[in-house]
Amino acid sequence: MGTTIADSNTIIENSAYIGISYPYGIIVDTTLDNSIIVANTATSQVIRFYDNNLTIDNVSLVAQNWGSGNSFSHPFGVFIDPNEKSNLYVSDFFNNYVIKIFHMQVISPLPSVVAGISGTVGSAANQLNSPAGIAVDSNGNLYIADSGNHRIIKYAPNSTSGSVIAGLGTPGTDSFSLNTPYGIFLDENNSYIYVSDTYNHRIQRFSLNGGSPNNGTTVAGGNGAGSANTQLFMPVTIYISKKTQAIYIADSYNNRIQRWNQGEQSAVTIAGDPNGNPGNNASMLYVPYGIALNDEETLLYIADTDNLRIQRFQIV
Repeated sequence: MGTTIADSNTIIENSAYIGISYPYGIIVDTTLDNSIIVANTATSQVIRFYDNNLTIDNVSLVAQNWGSGNSFSHPFGVFIDPNEKSNLYVSDFFNNYVIKIFHMQVISPLPSVVAGISGTVGSAANQLNSPAGIAVDSNGNLYIADSGNHRIIKYAPNSTSGSVIAGLGTPGTDSFSLNTPYGIFLDENNSYIYVSDTYNHRIQRFSLNGGSPNNGTTVAGGNGAGSANTQLFMPVTIYISKKTQAIYIADSYNNRIQRWNQGEQSAVTIAGDPNGNPGNNASMLYVPYGIALNDEETLLYIADTDNLRIQRFQIV
């Protein structure tokens, strides 16, 4: 059974409402102080809180606007720099860029654009179209699910343009193509990147050493949209177990979280309704977008988006 650890009715700070409102991205236990970071999408904010303190004072605003009128417009993905754990990357879906926030603050230095061009949508090497999931490797390379361009793009450190590592730039269903990819998970140890190929209702795995075009392997779903245990319906976020390599999937339009073991042909439901029905009690979900596991992989955190809350499930 899940436990609500934050919801839209309890979080208020400085008389300004910053409750959970259509949360998308979530990361857990990766900051210096093991805080939980959430892209609070509908309010165009990034917030943080702690699982061991569920009071109102627990929640703080990381970023909403900065500098000369810069502000988020639908923040989607969040990721902590693995080398500098006080630095945060955020993808801005409608501003078509990825920014880097230094030391969890927006005053000095100001956040900087590290991929894309603010307010400009496009498919050139220096442009993005609705960036969603993001990841950063130990060498500082930035990986982006460039969803509107149907590709995964990689930016080297301090680069002003990226290179395509998966997808052909147009929607397709073959092993080289993607259709509106929303989520990615970087398995640097095994040189893989996993992609939630959302509109193809499947999870694709690509080698980081693959050529161009890169040939992907379907590791979950790929059997059309549906709620059978062999199917997915608009999967968004994925997480790969560091212990077992099992794939945890936010099967969003099925209102459930699926665990799909490598090499198997079907999944088991570990949160939500196995039949795909939505709900708002402690064991149910309603269009979950973001998922993350703690370091011990004993707790699963879910951005239960249309229920306007963050849920925590114990993994058994």
